[in-house]
Amino acid sequence: DIGRGNAFGGRDEDEDEGPVDPNVELVLDLVSIFSYTEVPFTKKQFIAVLKGYMGKVKKWVQDNKPERLEAFQRGANSFAQQVVGHFDEYQFWVSSESLDNPSMVILSYYKE
Repeated sequence: DIGRGNAFGGRDEDEDEGPVDPNVELVLDLVSIFSYTEVPFTKKQFIAVLKGYMGKVKKWVQDNKPERLEAFQRGANSFAQQVVGHFDEYQFWVSSESLDNPSMVILSYYKE
Protein backbone atom coordinates (compact mmCIF):
# COMPACT_ATOMS: atom_id res chain seq x y z
CA ASP A 1 0.00 0.00 0.00
CA ILE A 2 1.54 3.30 -1.07
CA GLY A 3 -0.93 5.60 0.66
CA ARG A 4 -3.06 6.37 -2.39
CA GLY A 5 -6.23 4.79 -1.07
CA ASN A 6 -7.73 2.28 -3.43
CA ALA A 7 -6.28 3.94 -6.56
CA PHE A 8 -3.62 1.23 -6.85
CA GLY A 9 -5.33 -1.63 -5.07
CA GLY A 10 -4.50 -0.50 -1.55
CA ARG A 11 -7.14 -0.12 1.07
CA ASP A 12 -8.87 3.16 1.77
CA GLU A 13 -7.60 4.31 5.15
CA ASP A 14 -11.05 5.67 6.02
CA GLU A 15 -12.71 2.28 5.51
CA ASP A 16 -12.83 -0.25 8.30
CA GLU A 17 -11.98 -3.59 6.73
CA GLY A 18 -12.13 -5.48 9.98
CA PRO A 19 -9.27 -6.75 12.10
CA VAL A 20 -5.80 -7.11 10.65
CA ASP A 21 -4.58 -10.70 10.39
CA PRO A 22 -2.10 -11.08 13.29
CA ASN A 23 -0.14 -13.66 11.27
CA VAL A 24 0.75 -11.19 8.52
CA GLU A 25 4.32 -9.95 8.77
CA LEU A 26 4.65 -6.30 7.78
CA VAL A 27 7.91 -5.47 6.01
CA LEU A 28 9.37 -2.51 4.15
CA ASP A 29 8.80 -3.36 0.50
CA LEU A 30 12.14 -2.05 -0.78
CA VAL A 31 14.05 -3.76 2.02
CA SER A 32 12.32 -7.03 1.19
CA ILE A 33 12.59 -6.76 -2.60
CA PHE A 34 16.27 -5.79 -2.69
CA SER A 35 17.35 -7.90 0.32
CA TYR A 36 18.80 -4.98 2.24
CA THR A 37 20.40 -5.74 5.59
CA GLU A 38 19.89 -3.54 8.62
CA VAL A 39 23.08 -2.01 10.04
CA PRO A 40 23.11 -1.09 13.74
CA PHE A 41 25.19 2.10 13.61
CA THR A 42 26.12 4.15 16.62
CA LYS A 43 25.75 7.88 16.06
CA LYS A 44 29.54 8.24 15.88
CA GLN A 45 29.85 5.45 13.29
CA PHE A 46 27.09 6.91 11.14
CA ILE A 47 28.65 10.39 11.21
CA ALA A 48 31.96 8.92 10.02
CA VAL A 49 30.25 7.05 7.16
CA LEU A 50 28.20 10.12 6.21
CA LYS A 51 31.26 12.41 6.19
CA GLY A 52 33.12 9.99 3.94
CA TYR A 53 30.23 9.67 1.50
CA MET A 54 29.42 13.39 1.46
CA GLY A 55 33.09 14.16 0.84
CA LYS A 56 32.98 12.01 -2.31
CA VAL A 57 29.76 13.65 -3.47
CA LYS A 58 31.18 17.11 -2.77
CA LYS A 59 34.23 16.34 -4.91
CA TRP A 60 31.98 15.16 -7.75
CA VAL A 61 29.88 18.32 -7.49
CA GLN A 62 33.02 20.52 -7.46
CA ASP A 63 34.36 18.77 -10.56
CA ASN A 64 31.11 18.49 -12.52
CA LYS A 65 28.60 21.08 -11.29
CA PRO A 66 30.55 23.79 -9.42
CA GLU A 67 27.58 26.17 -9.62
CA ARG A 68 25.64 23.72 -7.40
CA LEU A 69 28.32 23.40 -4.71
CA GLU A 70 26.91 25.99 -2.30
CA ALA A 71 23.38 24.53 -2.52
CA PHE A 72 24.75 21.01 -2.06
CA GLN A 73 26.69 22.01 1.05
CA ARG A 74 23.63 23.70 2.60
CA GLY A 75 21.43 20.69 1.81
CA ALA A 76 23.99 18.18 3.04
CA ASN A 77 24.42 20.10 6.30
CA SER A 78 20.67 20.32 6.83
CA PHE A 79 20.27 16.60 6.08
CA ALA A 80 23.06 15.65 8.51
CA GLN A 81 21.56 17.81 11.28
CA GLN A 82 18.12 16.23 10.77
CA VAL A 83 19.43 12.67 10.92
CA VAL A 84 21.81 13.22 13.83
CA GLY A 85 19.15 15.19 15.73
CA HIS A 86 16.67 12.33 15.44
CA PHE A 87 19.19 9.51 15.20
CA ASP A 88 17.27 7.02 17.35
CA GLU A 89 14.24 7.31 15.06
CA TYR A 90 16.12 6.03 11.99
CA GLN A 91 16.97 2.59 10.72
CA PHE A 92 19.98 2.08 8.46
CA TRP A 93 20.25 -0.42 5.62
CA VAL A 94 22.86 -1.58 3.13
CA SER A 95 22.71 -3.83 0.11
CA SER A 96 25.16 -6.64 -0.48
CA GLU A 97 26.36 -4.65 -3.51
CA SER A 98 27.18 -1.61 -1.37
CA LEU A 99 29.83 -3.60 0.46
CA ASP A 100 31.94 -3.39 -2.72
CA ASN A 101 30.56 -0.08 -3.98
CA PRO A 102 30.87 3.30 -2.25
CA SER A 103 27.13 3.96 -2.09
CA MET A 104 25.09 5.80 0.50
CA VAL A 105 23.60 3.94 3.42
CA ILE A 106 19.82 3.72 3.01
CA LEU A 107 17.79 5.36 5.78
CA SER A 108 14.24 4.73 6.87
CA TYR A 109 12.30 7.03 9.16
CA TYR A 110 8.75 6.72 10.41
CA LYS A 111 7.09 9.96 11.34
CA GLU A 112 4.56 9.29 14.07
